[in-house]
Amino acid sequence: MASMGCPNCVPSRQIFHGEARAWLDANAAPPNAITSLPDVSELTLDLPAWRAWFIDTVRRIVRWTPEGGVGIFF
Repeated sequence: MASMGCPNCVPSRQIFHGEARAWLDANAAPPNAITSLPDVSELTLDLPAWRAWFIDTVRRIVRWTPEGGVGIFF
């Protein structure tokens, strides 16, 4: 099925599973990315430590996303 805006393009996606911050450091950013981050119940951190981790990780993703690119968090 071709995209309406690009008749010769084939939609695709890649799914990566791993430690997000190490992955960001090792890989160039795609033009657009959709990601989710674990909530406090999914990590072995107390709330203040998780909050600091979460904010730092979001900042890294925002800086990693290329100018004109889109980063979507859910």
